[in-house]
Amino acid sequence: MSRAKISRRDFVKSITAMPIAASIISATEKAQGAFYNMGAFWKGSANGGGAGGGSATGVERSLRYREVNSAYLSRDPSVDGNRRTFTISAWLKRSSIAAGQTIYCAGTSGTNNYTYLGFLSTGAIRILHRTTTNIFLLDSADLYRDPSSWYHVHLSVDTTHGTTASRVKLYVNGELVAISGTNCPQNTDTYVNTSGVTQRICRWTNQTEYFDGYITEYYLVDGQALDPSSFGQTNSTTGQWVPKSYTGTYGNNGFYLNFRDESSLLALSGDCKSGSFSHNLTGIGTNIGNVTPYPIANAFNGKTSKSYVVDAPYVAGSGLTYVYLGKDWGSGVTKTITGFRVFPANDYFGYNTAGGSAMTLKLQGSTDNFSSSIVDLYTDSSVTASTTNIVTVTSGIVTTTAYRYHRIVLYENSPYGGSHSVLCSEVEFYEAGSYAIGNNWQTNGISNTAGVTYDVMYDYPANGTSGTQPVGNYAVFNPLDKAPSFPATLSNGNLTCTSGGAYSSVYISSGKWVCEFSPSVAGVDQYIFGIGQQGANIATGAGNYTCYRSGGNKEINGSGSAYGASWAVGNTVRCEYNADGNSLEFFVNNVSQGTISSVTPGPVVFVIYCGNTGKAGDINFGQRPFVNSPTAGFRALCTANLPDPVIKKPNQHFDVITRSGVASGTYTQTGIAFAPDFVWVKSRNGAYNHNLFDVVRGVGKSLRSDGTIAEQTNDNNGYLSAFTSDGYTLTNGSTSGLLVKDSSYTYVDWLWKAGGTAVANNSGSISSQVSANVNAGFSVVTYTGSRSSDPGPSAVPTTIGHGLNAKPAMVITRALSGGTIYWNVWHQSAQSGDALQGYQLWLHLTNGRNLSGWQRADTGMTSTTFCPARYNYDDILGVNYVAYCFAEVSGFSMFGSYTGNGSADGPFVWCGFRPKYVMVKRIDSAGGWFVLDTVRGTYNPLGNSGVSTSPLNAENTNNEAALAGSYAQDFLANGFKLRDNTAPSYNASGGTYIFIAFAEAPFKYARAR
Repeated sequence: MSRAKISRRDFVKSITAMPIAASIISATEKAQGAFYNMGAFWKGSANGGGAGGGSATGVERSLRYREVNSAYLSRDPSVDGNRRTFTISAWLKRSSIAAGQTIYCAGTSGTNNYTYLGFLSTGAIRILHRTTTNIFLLDSADLYRDPSSWYHVHLSVDTTHGTTASRVKLYVNGELVAISGTNCPQNTDTYVNTSGVTQRICRWTNQTEYFDGYITEYYLVDGQALDPSSFGQTNSTTGQWVPKSYTGTYGNNGFYLNFRDESSLLALSGDCKSGSFSHNLTGIGTNIGNVTPYPIANAFNGKTSKSYVVDAPYVAGSGLTYVYLGKDWGSGVTKTITGFRVFPANDYFGYNTAGGSAMTLKLQGSTDNFSSSIVDLYTDSSVTASTTNIVTVTSGIVTTTAYRYHRIVLYENSPYGGSHSVLCSEVEFYEAGSYAIGNNWQTNGISNTAGVTYDVMYDYPANGTSGTQPVGNYAVFNPLDKAPSFPATLSNGNLTCTSGGAYSSVYISSGKWVCEFSPSVAGVDQYIFGIGQQGANIATGAGNYTCYRSGGNKEINGSGSAYGASWAVGNTVRCEYNADGNSLEFFVNNVSQGTISSVTPGPVVFVIYCGNTGKAGDINFGQRPFVNSPTAGFRALCTANLPDPVIKKPNQHFDVITRSGVASGTYTQTGIAFAPDFVWVKSRNGAYNHNLFDVVRGVGKSLRSDGTIAEQTNDNNGYLSAFTSDGYTLTNGSTSGLLVKDSSYTYVDWLWKAGGTAVANNSGSISSQVSANVNAGFSVVTYTGSRSSDPGPSAVPTTIGHGLNAKPAMVITRALSGGTIYWNVWHQSAQSGDALQGYQLWLHLTNGRNLSGWQRADTGMTSTTFCPARYNYDDILGVNYVAYCFAEVSGFSMFGSYTGNGSADGPFVWCGFRPKYVMVKRIDSAGGWFVLDTVRGTYNPLGNSGVSTSPLNAENTNNEAALAGSYAQDFLANGFKLRDNTAPSYNASGGTYIFIAFAEAPFKYARAR
């Protein structure tokens, strides 16, 4: 038997190398029970949604609540806690977003007396306290309807506070949320923490509203109104809000649930920490723990502790190596232990004893710190070593005053070989009059039985691993992105698909990926399973897809042919997609049906179609154990498995700033995380020009994107006068500063990082000056035109070096003076149907795309060069031009297209990141260029942040306020969703649109918005 080992020296090195090592052994944290879940302490560091490194947690999980199964937890406190001051904090991932969803409710069934926290059907969060009538009711303006990732919802209540606005505070993802309605009267007694009043997680008092989705890291702190920093923090690597362990006290009725122990429903719903232990929060006791031969033991504080044996030598004669965990109860103290658990600390260094060997577990008592008179109060010699719970005992053991000292002893009955690898254990005591194991919460509609109803998931708001199991945000079916014409009904945490087609919430373009599908309703050839591009309608054969039908055929873009065996209810069908090798392989009950080559290229999603007459089935992307092991190298579809993005913090390359103007002199913007090389300025409340500045043309040089006037130098109405290392300076012109800084106006600035000072580039047929940011896919280019006449569309194009080392996805060019001064735009997604890739758009006009302007972009657009528009636009001999070139960077930028549907339930558009900025343009007909961002529009929907780039007075949209309530989008963790059915320039049925998007956070780390 092979056994992984770690030497004592390496073990000690691994401890001392940890930046938090000193905290690990601090008396304060031990006294507060900080080490029940070692992984929770690590969540804000290497693991916490950060760089995607391996988790130190071992087992991190969430609990799935299935609305169709009426799933919830309930509890009846036996004593009153603080009804006026408390904190509720939970991480949750929504599944159903079209109905009300309860997060927490305390009240008596069948009455209108309750205190409630949950989602309205609109997506707003409501906090409500009723005693027959509403005492206070507060709703968020923000709408939280993103099912693709995790929210941290945090409620802080102190009804005693003298300031009305400070009595009830709601935070989402660490940020304070505006709430309004009927305010909380001072000194209101809620039903939270009330003796005899049922407390429920994920169910409303009157049983008509549940929660459908996933919840973890659930806290209630009784008696304190805490801010989110006690439970979360900003990850320094990614800039995203991540969980961290709470280390404070809990009060009488406080609790913490992390759902990591799936051994039984009782254990699953047991408090990890609770104020009902009379001895768990004060005093660390005498350290009576011992580990031989290397003592690395923590004093047991009445709730939990750990001990480690590292390469412990075989004890000749006895054949035993011991691990002791102990507690000094105190002189004259009698306790009745109704239960205790000892289990491997697989959330830390792992449990690597000889698998399956027998263990002995003892509870011992002593009068003298185990120097003599040791008594075995309880013994079990049949415990099996494993990575799950070892034993649970509920014997009612009395720890009399005769035995002041007590300890747990754990050892292998037959050690393997002459030494041991790492042996770890933890212990919990449960005291009479307190809680028996698992009695803290009653589970209702929850299953820990293997199969499709298994509710203990590895879906979690932090990236890492548990052994070899990925832990992170898992793909589900996307309720915002269903198959056209036949959208499925989704349930069970968006893992069950009924009567129609559904897509996974994660698109993939590279790598090897796997998922399983199991039909649950009989139907001959009624199921289709595989991959497809966005918008593929596998029910009708439209679009691009490659699938396997339950009748046995494969089907590619509507064309079927023989492939494999038929499959039905009771079968498990596994799909393995090799995006790098452009192939698919299906398995039925782990039997391969053969490889399908040259399949639909990415980006694709996993797709399912269940016949629209009640057929249904269940998907598994790896958030629960696979029925059969995937082929080596194929991975679960989880954020922990996604490639690390090149850009982890997008605000180091792109940002949006809002500001108010000043009356005179200059305005200097500082604090940008990069040196801006391209600054785009627009008045928010005035119909004034857009002004564009870049470092290559130099300070004082402005261009107006909504018109065709020549480049201005030191514009009379204001200009940019300096680029700095973390910002820029704006200056009044000779007349005013209204274009950039007038005190009567507010402004928005969109900022890009290029490469600083330009360098010569000779990659093209004419030379250029280039400032390029290769990592972010952006460059500013200046060049001089070379044509004296139009050579026609079939001529070899002029080419110009852009410095991006990648093919551009969009190029904007413009003459600085002379000739035809147009803002010419080439966008990769505007080119469909044109063999020469020659469609042209104009940034300053509302026209649809034009085929006559660009020339031979199919050969001119390369990883080193772009070609300008034809002669009379962007290549006139002797005329100076500027070009802004963009290449697509995964996780940071996207330049794509979508088709409108004319509905308030508009198209979902995948980006692979949470957008910060989106620009949209209709190309099959006239329509302006509309920009939304998350700085002007701080919450969903974002219609109030729209602004048009062109023309100046078109549809009165240059005044931002005119767009309020229109052009609405929800920005999501993985893309955006159109929410407006009134804007033909934005979401007309059948309309074709292009978009430009830049990230706020890559999807690998992003929180739901």
